[in-house]
Amino acid sequence: MPDDWTEVSTPEERVHTIAESMSGSRTVEWIAEQAEVDEETAQVVLATMVDAGTLTRDGDRYEVNEYAAVADYIRDIGEETEEGILIPWETIDEFESPPS
Repeated sequence: MPDDWTEVSTPEERVHTIAESMSGSRTVEWIAEQAEVDEETAQVVLATMVDAGTLTRDGDRYEVNEYAAVADYIRDIGEETEEGILIPWETIDEFESPPS
């Protein structure tokens, strides 16, 4: 992370950034250290992220909820309509090779 990121972002933003980009499961201590925040702040933000479904928690370790990440990706590439989210391609094969 940039040296000045503590000056241009809030502690909550830093916890979100670290938590959303981590691979594998990590402890609150590790996340707090990486985000340069105290453990109490990290714990509060991480609990909110678990409640929102962004992260999962197993004991004292947190991990990105891969199902939520995939759903967010599908929403990003999909088209929103009044009926919900539509995938712009009809089959998985087309999904792997999108139309030009």
